[in-house]
Amino acid sequence: MFGDPQDSKSKWKKSTIEKCCTLKSGKTLPRNIENEGGNIPYVKVKDMNSLENTTYITTSTRFVSDKTANKSIFPVGTVIFPKRGGAIGTNKKRLTKVPICADLNIMGVIPDNTRISSYYLFEYFNMVDLNTLNNGSSVPQINNKDINPLNINIPPLSLQNEFANFVHQVDKSKVAVQKSLDETQKLFDSLMQEYFG
Repeated sequence: MFGDPQDSKSKWKKSTIEKCCTLKSGKTLPRNIENEGGNIPYVKVKDMNSLENTTYITTSTRFVSDKTANKSIFPVGTVIFPKRGGAIGTNKKRLTKVPICADLNIMGVIPDNTRISSYYLFEYFNMVDLNTLNNGSSVPQINNKDINPLNINIPPLSLQNEFANFVHQVDKSKVAVQKSLDETQKLFDSLMQEYFG
């Protein structure tokens, strides 16, 4: 599905991020407002490191009101990543599962849902090395001009949705396996304590 968008023999339609997505940057909020309370997570780069946000952004350490977030909302299905500083080197990408507001160090790519699935876009960006896109200055930075021209194959939406369903099943399996591993570890720790404690 992803293939090489430069390959002229590819059977999928080709596009660029600029033609099938909208780019959005976060905004800086005053410190006294960035955790005013509300129901909109105000996401900073470090929130991408929390266990709850390993793949999907669902929460934050700060929340703002709808009024504060206003036009700065990143909708559900936005692919986000660091756009400034050393955090680019971590190559982290996340998919929003709830509407969020983000700080200025985060960039979001919002898919045109009539052409491209958010899960497909997310997996596409997981193959993009952010380190190759930064401008090379002393403070690394990724700008719209670095993201817009990226080439992407656009398979039929039905196939993208089939792919998304497969991703959901894999995610469920991962959760089940992790739960089983955690329970096994607890049992092991308990037995070790009982026999050697």
